[in-house]
Amino acid sequence: MPVIFTPDSPPPTAAEARELIVHLAERYVPGVRELPGSTDLADHGLGSIELMSLTSQLRAHGCDLTFIDLIDAPSIEAWVALLTRGAVT
Repeated sequence: MPVIFTPDSPPPTAAEARELIVHLAERYVPGVRELPGSTDLADHGLGSIELMSLTSQLRAHGCDLTFIDLIDAPSIEAWVALLTRGAVT
């Protein structure tokens, strides 16, 4: 099970952030683990409803990301970059 981040946690490593994102995104994008990190997940069925749910799940894991953050750059690579900059609550 992926880690839950807290305000006292250091920013996640890229590997931790990727694992969390991929783990959560698997329910919305089958085969997401095999896709290149730069893949636009909207092209693989990730719509606005799924993004809202994913945003909620990430926030439940302590990640301070918004729907706008995710929709602006819908790729694993972009989301990992956001999380590794310290975007945790």
